[in-house]
This record gives sequence, structure tokens and C-alpha cells, in this order.
Amino acid sequence: VVSRGDESRAGYERLILPPGLRERVTRVERTALEYTVLNPAWRTCYPAHTHRGEVAFAPCEDAGGGACTRMVWRVCVRPQRYGRWAVELLTTLIVPAFARNLAARRASDEGQEVDAGVEWCWS
Repeated sequence: VVSRGDESRAGYERLILPPGLRERVTRVERTALEYTVLNPAWRTCYPAHTHRGEVAFAPCEDAGGGACTRMVWRVCVRPQRYGRWAVELLTTLIVPAFARNLAARRASDEGQEVDAGVEWCWS
């Protein structure tokens, strides 16, 4: 953890070792949070110009009529020239795993099902 951010956790920043990527939470609300990768580059093994993400939560109803939470993790990435293959590979492997882990943790905390999805925005 590089910075714990403010009371809402906006400004929370972490360093992922390896490869040295830094992520910062830029907005936190009751139903959503946004983050950005601060240093995407070839030297961090993530050759992108930008990577921004939003995780949004909304109430839903499961198949049996019970309450659940719908979580959508939307990722917008602009890869660097010749780096698209690496960025797509890493992002499509890592983000869904993080989404599953977050959904499981949230389901445990809330005591109800969390329906998780990932949306991509490549440019």
C-alpha cells in the first residue's frame, strides 16, 4: 500500500510487485468505485497508454426471487503500439479473476448472491 487515501478510500494507491504497476482509486461512492493504472508501460510489462476501470453494484433478483447484487467491472484500455496482444492477454486473465474474488468477498459480507460480470472497452 502506497497511500491509504481519504476517508472514502479515494486516493488509495497500491503497488503490485512484480511487475511494479501502481493503481489508484479515483472515486468511491456507495454503489461504484473507479480506479486507474498510474504507470502502464513496457517496463511494467503492461504496455498501455491508459487503463481505467469502474466497478458498479446494483440490486437484482436471483432466479428464485431472492435478493442479489449485480456487479459489473468495466475496463477501458488503450494499448501501446505492438503491445495490444500483451495487454489483452494480461487484462483478460487478471480482471475476471479479481472480479470473481471481489464478488465472493462481497457475497460473504452481504450474505447473498453476487452476480459478477466484466465489460471491455478497447481503444
